[in-house]
Amino acid sequence: MTPNLFLNATHTVTVSNGKITIDAGSGGNNSVRIDYIQITPTSGLAAAPTGLTGVSGNAQVALTWSAVTGASGYQVYRSTSLNGPFTLVSSPTTTNYTDTGLSNKSIAYYYTVAAVVSGVSTAQSAAIATMPGTYQSPWLAQSIGDGSLGDGGNEAYQSGALMFTLLGKGSDIQGTADQFRYVYQTSTGDCSIVTQVDSVQDTNPWTKVGIMVRETLAAGATQCLARIELQQWRLLPISDQHRGHDGV
Repeated sequence: MTPNLFLNATHTVTVSNGKITIDAGSGGNNSVRIDYIQITPTSGLAAAPTGLTGVSGNAQVALTWSAVTGASGYQVYRSTSLNGPFTLVSSPTTTNYTDTGLSNKSIAYYYTVAAVVSGVSTAQSAAIATMPGTYQSPWLAQSIGDGSLGDGGNEAYQSGALMFTLLGKGSDIQGTADQFRYVYQTSTGDCSIVTQVDSVQDTNPWTKVGIMVRETLAAGATQCLARIELQQWRLLPISDQHRGHDGV
């Protein structure tokens, strides 16, 4: 009995649309066996998209992000939990997408985006949080300081209940500069404002919520805050915090 003879060979193939095609022909009684395929990228994989931001509107969120070199398209993923799971909702070829048909003022939607380069998906970007809905003039909103949520619509104004629901993040309102989500009106001279805090999620022992008056929207601006604070998972009474001079 003559044993089958198998040849060891190395062959370079081209990946097209994320697929590898190998032609292994045989004739007569010849046999073809492939023990394994080892794929070694000739260059590093493209990085995940950056700069993802979301602007909330009426039952929708408009997403934009920075272009990835060589990308033929993108994949937009959505979840109602920061930890997922994330579901693919669209595969646009541009660096923007508007997600419609969402629930207003009640559900936080989290988004990530991946790029498709040479038929291969990159890792997903860092997730952002949004909440569809609108708020009424004269109220404005902005993220203060680097690291906060991107500008636009991360809060919902409920006109009937005169209630704001805010989503925000940042290192702290403390020290020489602040990072947080700010809903505000502009004013010149003396003013007064009254509010009631309905609830606070215990996402961090240093979570703060309350009324602030600040000189400008700069991260290190002079400000005074009457706050309720979660400290060591206990709700503390209202207390005062202020920065007497810019950046101090």
